[in-house]
Amino acid sequence: MTYKGSLRKLRGVLVLAGFLILIYAVERVAATLLGFPNERLMLEMLNVEQKRLLVLTIGPFVHRGVSHIAENLVFLLIFGGYIEWQVGWRKLYLYCVVTGYGASWILLLTIGGVGAVGASSITSGLEAVAGIVGFVRVVEELLSVNSGVKILRGVAHVFPFVIGLGFAASTIQATTVSPTGPTQAIHAIGALLGITAAAYYPLTRLVTEGYSLNQVHKGM
Repeated sequence: MTYKGSLRKLRGVLVLAGFLILIYAVERVAATLLGFPNERLMLEMLNVEQKRLLVLTIGPFVHRGVSHIAENLVFLLIFGGYIEWQVGWRKLYLYCVVTGYGASWILLLTIGGVGAVGASSITSGLEAVAGIVGFVRVVEELLSVNSGVKILRGVAHVFPFVIGLGFAASTIQATTVSPTGPTQAIHAIGALLGITAAAYYPLTRLVTEGYSLNQVHKGM
């Protein structure tokens, strides 16, 4: 595959990353025009109704500082890029909507976490999704192994499988053992929603695409 072909397979996650950067740039400009020293203070000064509206609309894409968005961009590009490469940009965006807005709205309706913004719920969810997708791909490649290439392809999916589910599990465990408020909770909810949303992926491989173990053994 050519360099341009590789970029086309990742255009969904690159567009999403660009959108996050654009939203953050708007935050910085707004904070400057309104006389705030930084965007974090601007967001903290919003009243409850304004924060609630923010959560319901663009909350999953708003960030409180450079380190906040930088961290989320790294995880988005790694795990989101892998997911798009495997299942396409449409499903990637679906996972982002389910984990991002799902976590924000659940938090808002339960404990009233109006201060929880950012793509952290999305990245936590994508870690879980990447783990499940990676697991399925490892199993498929190992069951259909008939060459060294198949083995290498299977090994290539081990990283997202182990690291993705590992991060998701540690996020959920940290919240249940030592909850620290809405920010930590939204990470865990995002991870749980990611696991739930991705649960249908193995069924899609088996049913929608007509996959079967007999076909796998034949090297499909």
